[in-house]
Amino acid sequence: MIAMMPKSHFEPEIEVIRHGRTLNRHELSQAIKIIKENYNYLREEWNGYSGRTS
Repeated sequence: MIAMMPKSHFEPEIEVIRHGRTLNRHELSQAIKIIKENYNYLREEWNGYSGRTS
C-alpha cells in the first residue's frame, strides 16, 4: 500500500507501507510512477483535506 503520511506540519511524505496485500515489483513501480507524475495534484488535495494551503 502507498500512503501520504504527514512528515511534518508543513509537508506530507509519500511512503510505502506494508499492510494487508502488498504490491509486486511491477505494480509498485507503476504506482510510484503515477504518484510522481501527479505529485502536485496529490499535494494540493492533501492540503485541502488537511485544511492547509500552500
